[in-house]
This record gives sequence, C-alpha cells and structure tokens, in this order.
Amino acid sequence: NKSNSAALAMHKEIVERAKIGEFAGESIANLNDVNLMVPRGKYSVDFYQKNLRFHGVTYSYNIDYKNISKGFILPMANEAQVSLVLQLNKPIYQGQTVYPYIVIQVKKETEVEVKTKLKPEHEKYKNLAELKAEYKGPLFEVFADIIRVLAQIQLIIPGQEFKSKTGQVCIKASVKTQAGYLYPLKKSMIFITKPVTYFKVDDIKKV
Repeated sequence: NKSNSAALAMHKEIVERAKIGEFAGESIANLNDVNLMVPRGKYSVDFYQKNLRFHGVTYSYNIDYKNISKGFILPMANEAQVSLVLQLNKPIYQGQTVYPYIVIQVKKETEVEVKTKLKPEHEKYKNLAELKAEYKGPLFEVFADIIRVLAQIQLIIPGQEFKSKTGQVCIKASVKTQAGYLYPLKKSMIFITKPVTYFKVDDIKKV
C-alpha cells in the first residue's frame, strides 16, 4: 500500500544519507585518539570499504573515499609532529563553517598497532585486497598507509628540492592575520594550518 511504499522510500533515503551500506555495521580498521587541527578536536577513526568516519564528542563526519582527491604528509617545523592533510572534492560542514580540508596532527613518536578485520568476501574489492592484515608503527605512517590503499590516492611529501637555512622543509608564513607554515613542493605549495591553502606553481602570476 501507499503507506508501506512511503516508509520504504523514507528508509532508503535515510540509509543513503547516512551512508549505511555493505560493511557499515563493522569497520575494517580503527584508530583512537586522533588529533584533528581542522576541524579541531579529538576523534576516533573508523575505516570502511567505501568511506571513513571521524567520531568526536560533539561532531562526527562521514567521508567517501572518492571524495578525497589527494593527501599530504607534512613534517612540522618542531620536528616532533607530523601533519596529514586530506583534500576534499566536496567540503564537510560544521554549522556554517566549511572545511574543504582535513588536517590531522600527531606526534611522530606515537606508536600504534592495528589489526584489520578482513573477511574472504572482501577480496573482490581492489582496495581491500591490498590491505595488510596488520599495521604497526608511528600513527601517522599507519594512517597514511591505510588511507593510501583504501582511497587509492596519491600522498605528497616535501622533497629535497627546498630546505630553509635551518634545514626545514617549510618556512614561517601567514595568510592575512593567520600565522602558519608554507611548504614548497615539487609543482605546488601548501600552507597550513588555517586556512589550508593549496595552489600549483603554474598558477602564480607574479611575485
């Protein structure tokens, strides 16, 4: 009847909007106490076959892997921390605030051990088939290894082409009143932490 059809349609829409689907009930891998600078907060991270979820005390975010265009691994100037930046095709929202990037910042020395919960039926998916059964090492490396495989994205790291006079791969800079660090890359540049600003060298008209 019409009421049952309407209920089924509503259920389907809720499932799609919530991104509840295959393997949504059980994540493939988990990381706890991950510090985000953008948007700010401490989150647990659940990796699924098609998306990852950041769970915080106040906010949670679902991000499809296909919505991640590229990533960056950026050593901080203090040499004790590393920032991982994910560039999104479609931004996430926190109220009226728009976030086209996610910035994770962790201590280099933070070690984790993650055992993936793979099943035989997962082997038909290319990104899951490439996952290891276990990851062990610095948190930033484990996150980078997992997201590289699941999202099938390129992770950009600063090369040896640029070093500051103090041997850093970044320099102090500011965007308007916001102080941060500028990372010259091979064909582009990125500024962190707020606002994250990424641009290609070819787009620079004049200095």
